[in-house]
This record gives sequence, structure tokens and C-alpha cells, in this order.
Amino acid sequence: MDPHLNQSASATIETLLTPIEQALQQLQTLGVTSTAGLQQLVALDTATKAYAQALADFYVDTRRFTTEEESRMWTAGHDLHEQLSTKYTLGLHDLADGIIPTAEAPALVARLLFQRGRAALWDYFRYLPTPPIWWLETHKLYAFAERERFADHPVILYADEAPSTCAALYLQILLLGTLNRTNMSKRQIENVYHWLLPWASQITLDRQFNENIHLYYVNLEEDRSGRRIRNLDPTPACRYWSTEPMAREIARALDHIEQGAPQFTGLEPKLLRDLYSEWSRNDYKRQRRRDERIEIQEYACVAHGIYAVCQEVQAQSADNVLMDQNSELWKIENESGYGLGATLNATLNTWLKIGRLIALRKEHNKDICTIGVVRSIKQQDAGKVRVGIEILSHVTSYATLQELHDGVPTEHRFPGVFLPSDESRRLASSLLIPALEYHSGVELRLRLGRTAYRVRPRQTLEHQDDWVWTEIEVLGKVA
Repeated sequence: MDPHLNQSASATIETLLTPIEQALQQLQTLGVTSTAGLQQLVALDTATKAYAQALADFYVDTRRFTTEEESRMWTAGHDLHEQLSTKYTLGLHDLADGIIPTAEAPALVARLLFQRGRAALWDYFRYLPTPPIWWLETHKLYAFAERERFADHPVILYADEAPSTCAALYLQILLLGTLNRTNMSKRQIENVYHWLLPWASQITLDRQFNENIHLYYVNLEEDRSGRRIRNLDPTPACRYWSTEPMAREIARALDHIEQGAPQFTGLEPKLLRDLYSEWSRNDYKRQRRRDERIEIQEYACVAHGIYAVCQEVQAQSADNVLMDQNSELWKIENESGYGLGATLNATLNTWLKIGRLIALRKEHNKDICTIGVVRSIKQQDAGKVRVGIEILSHVTSYATLQELHDGVPTEHRFPGVFLPSDESRRLASSLLIPALEYHSGVELRLRLGRTAYRVRPRQTLEHQDDWVWTEIEVLGKVA
């Protein structure tokens, strides 16, 4: 690395982080128990907005970071929006208690939705899922705005921006949640986020389902984002929308690009076509069948065993790679949405056996740690074996766990991996944990980042010699 480039990046980081870290210190003591307190919060929010955006832009565009710099930037960027969300939530409680006038409700909910969306975006930069209950809490904000009949009222969040609405901000969050972000770069995720708000402003959330119009829906009583309508059982908690307005905008942009006009900033034609395919009624491409694979030629490094897998997922949250990059690489030869096939040297992988848990990082995208299980092993010539792997998830979070007895956590902590719900496979939220630590029916304290939850294991999906995969029920947040 050029030392001059390193010094320049470090200086920029300090310039961006100083006001944000100062704002985080102010937020620790700032109270929101009056209209004046809310005004102070809004002023602090406004004063730091430009720095927060500049930090995000620098973070997604620059690769020359040390581990410490990356961690500090991500923590500051994520925590700023998370803490602003927490303070605005307190303001919402004061609104309910009559301490803050009801006239503040539209702007308060809109600001809260905006901050939650930005906090989630920082999770997406690390290819992390949103925490448990996050979607339910977000749905409640929209439901409140809808119930009080201000969801579509224009609100000015910042003086230098056009007015928005709670409904558009909520749809922006939902739409980004429906996309497969593991196929997108950090810069693409950031750019798509910004283009979604004007697109979302052209969409309405409807209570009544019309199969000739609606392509997506969200259930306000479920802890998950919106999804494509397939086998739907409409309920009063469902809201429906059409993505055709967005598809038309994207088609228009692609036409302009083909004619030589400037394109959307950062949205390459290929990405635009992928978005059009996802959101157009006429050009939607269903996910491949589980047994349909495409031929590829790619290499990947692999870690194996529950504890090594946990370490890799933990390293991913810090944008790190622990795997030995000088070790023998697996040659990936075919891939589908739920599996892949690889060829490797049997003598260099003596640990290999059916049911072994692995973490895999491909050469072209080491940021993403894919979790899988060895399902088949076939001997080849010259000491080679062909391995079939079932993919459990591309999106994971490192978890720290403790058993709860009468609601009190034990001192013993152990690692695990949290897997978010997967609608395509009809899987609920689940955990991968060491087999030695698994006890059926025992409630657990689950810590993801800085937030802890009380969870109860439910159906055991798989039990191998050193790991267990179990569905969980999230019972609530705990201290």
C-alpha cells in the first residue's frame, strides 16, 4: 500500500469521524422530554447529516482501510443512525404521553423511519441481516402512521431535500429488503437505496388485494420484509403494492442509456436490467429450481467445523478474513441458489465427511461468508474428490449465547451463527450452535452486536456430531 495514500485516507477518516463521534457523545445525554428537547434532537440530526452521508460514501468507495479503521468507521456510521432512532423512539413515547404535541407525529415518525433505514443500510454494507424483531418494529411505525391518517402527508425532513412521506420512506425500506444484496457491491447498495425513495413515492400501499395489479405484499404481523406474491392467503394485516411504476422508470433509463444519454449515477446497465427483471410483471425471472445448476469456474477458500465457522462469521462482521489464503483452494464448478459442486484434493482435506459444516469465501467476493453443509462425496481420479454442498445461507450474523435459568443468564458463554428467515425455503429464523451446548427446551440469551434477545429453540432441523441447526422463537429483547 502506498504510505501517502494511507495517510490521506487516515486524515479523511478523522475529518469525517470527529463530528460524528462528538454527536454520539451528545446523544448520550440529550433528553427528549419536551418540544424543546425534540427540537435539539432534530438540530443535532440535521447538523450531522452531511457528515454521515460523506462517511457512507467514503466507506463504500475506499478499499484501503486497516481493520481498526474499518471497524471504527462502521461502528460510528451504524451507531449514529441507531442512536438517533432510539432517541426518536423516546420522542414517540412522549407523544403518546402528551408531553410532545400530536402535531409533531408525522415528522417524528418520518424521521424515525429514515434513521432506521440508514441503520439497516450499514448492516447491509457488511452483508448482515436485520436483527430479530426489527421488521416488526418498523411495521408498527407505518401502521401507526396509517391509523392516524398521516402516512401520505408530505414531511420536510431536511431543508435541502424535497418533502417525503412516511409511506414512501417505509416502502423504500421494504423494497431494499426484498433485493438479493449479496450480488451487489457496497456502492451499488448505497446507490439503489437513494434511487428507491423517488421510485417509492410513485407507489401506494393497498389494503385490498388485486391479482391483476399487485406483485408484492407485506404482512404487518410478521418479522420479515415484503415479498413477491405467490401462494397468498390475504389477511387484514397484509398490504399490497405494484412495482410497475418503478419498472417503467428503469425501462425509460435503459432506453436513454442505449441512445447514449447519461445513466443513473452508479447504476450500471446490468444492475438496472436485474432490477427491471425483478420488478416487472412481464419480465420477472423466477429463481432456478433447487436441482438446476449453472457451470462456473471459480476458486474458494474453506473453513470447517462449528467453531471455525463461527469465527469466520464473526470476522465477516468486522470485514476481516481469517481463512488461510495460502491453503489449497476448492475449485467451484457448478452452482445453484441452494448448492454448489466443487473438486478438491482428498489428501489435503482429510477432515472431509458427509454432514461437515463449512464456511466458504469465493475469490471474487471475500466479503461474503457462505455457510454450507457437505452432502455428497464422490471419488475421482488422481486423489481428487467431487463434493456436493448444500448452502444454508449467504446472510449470517455472529451470535453470543448464554442459557437462561428462571430468566437469569449463566456465566458460561458460547458462540453461534444466526440465520434469518428464508421465505423461499419456508424457514423461520434459526441458529447454528455447537452440539455440546445444545439442550432441548432451554431458553437462551442471544446477543447480536449490542442487542440481546430471549429466544426459545423450536424444531431441530439437523443434528450432526459437532453442530445443531434449530429454529428459534424470539420472545423479546433483554438487557
